[in-house]
Amino acid sequence: MWVNRKAKHHYTIEDTKEVGVVLCGSEVRSIRVKGINLSSVYAIYQSNAFWLHNLDVMPCSYVNAFSVQRTSRPKKLLMHKREIRKWIGLSSRPGYTLVPLKAYFNEKGIFKIQIGLGKGKTTWDKRQSEKDKEDRREEMHYAS
Repeated sequence: MWVNRKAKHHYTIEDTKEVGVVLCGSEVRSIRVKGINLSSVYAIYQSNAFWLHNLDVMPCSYVNAFSVQRTSRPKKLLMHKREIRKWIGLSSRPGYTLVPLKAYFNEKGIFKIQIGLGKGKTTWDKRQSEKDKEDRREEMHYAS
């Protein structure tokens, strides 16, 4: 499982959804071996679907050279039309964006990404959430 730790620091997450991703076979093998980095990945709506951008998958050395596609290509998110319409309305508001929170292989071995509807935090909000986190940490320390 890969987690985007910066997402909760930069955004206030209001809603989450588990979605599939369209990948070719060599990309799946590369993810299983090398993993991915979710810190700069974002999702946008284009041509009747949501697409993940900046999800770079590094090709493995043993994968057939002819089957490797461009690794930085946008990857389509698999969602129902009803869900797409709902998330278009939610993400089109000013200050909101779709951010991947987790990426994992489910129990059937299918690659899934959990995306969240995030509202960007201001610098003051970030400082306040860090202060709240430190206060909770101190309370747990004194309680033990």
